Amino acid sequence: MTHTPSDKELAQSAQSGDDESFDLLARKYQTLLMRYFLLRHAHEDALELIQETFLHAWKSLRTYNPQWQFSTWLFAIASQQSALFFRKRKRNPLGEASQVEWSEELNSPGRARSAEDQMIEREERSSLWRIVVQKLPREQSDALWLFYAEEKSLAEIAQVFGKTTNGVKMLLFRARKNLRRILNQKGE
Repeated sequence: MTHTPSDKELAQSAQSGDDESFDLLARKYQTLLMRYFLLRHAHEDALELIQETFLHAWKSLRTYNPQWQFSTWLFAIASQQSALFFRKRKRNPLGEASQVEWSEELNSPGRARSAEDQMIEREERSSLWRIVVQKLPREQSDALWLFYAEEKSLAEIAQVFGKTTNGVKMLLFRARKNLRRILNQKGE
């Protein structure tokens, strides 16, 4: 039976100069980063941001602390890269048309659904995330994404944003409250 190294083990090995360990981490997280970047960026820009994130992560490996989840550290870098992208380019984050794509991983378990039901559910979810991205402040929409889509803990999100867990709770509370208000206005 072979031992599958954890993210922390791979990251520590990469810190010691093992390129293959970092490559394994990059392959593991590229799809998650793509979903994250597609919330605000066109497909081509998301691909570029993934490369920039991994390049920055590689150059900053010495700063990775094994006390943290590797994914949390990586999402903090991704969040910084996204902010830099907008500062550099100063353009509409979603472009002309949203490029949001969703994977089957986001489907909740439950009854067997027809292909039509699955398509309707994906479209509803996609519409909701478009509203979140377009109407909520960036920090609030990112926090909702990390909490619900990426299933990050409050502590992990706090590390990404450099906040306390109570600060993240408040951020999520405000985001939900704002989203509820927006959805109620839309329904009227």
